[in-house]
Formats: sequence, structure tokens, C-alpha cells
Amino acid sequence: ILLDPFSGIGTSMVVANRMGINAIGIELDDEYVKYSKEKIELYNKKLKISKSIIRSNHGNCKKLCEIV
Repeated sequence: ILLDPFSGIGTSMVVANRMGINAIGIELDDEYVKYSKEKIELYNKKLKISKSIIRSNHGNCKKLCEIV
């Protein structure tokens, strides 16, 4: 599992998914979380993936146990 505590727009999560690795991203900025979720959804549609193994979360990585 890839854990990206500063996931930004989710590029590392999409790359991990391409490599067959589950990924969880955490981002403090609401706009980046929004872009990340859109990017993941677009990626899933493009590859016809019905269930994503990547997850983007809004929050502070200091509270990791509450987020994940």
C-alpha cells in the first residue's frame, strides 16, 4: 500500500494504481482533494475500472488514524 500524506492532485496514487499497488492519499487543501478525486474517476473510466483501489482523503496527516 502506498500512503501519500501530501497527495496534491493524486498523481502518485494514479501511478501506484497502474503498478497494481493500492494507494491512500491525504491532502489538506480542499481544491487539491477535488482535483485528485476527479483525476482518479477519469482514470478509472478510461481503463473501465468499476471499483477504485485508490482513495483520496481530505485532512491533516497528523490525524492519520482518524482519516484512514
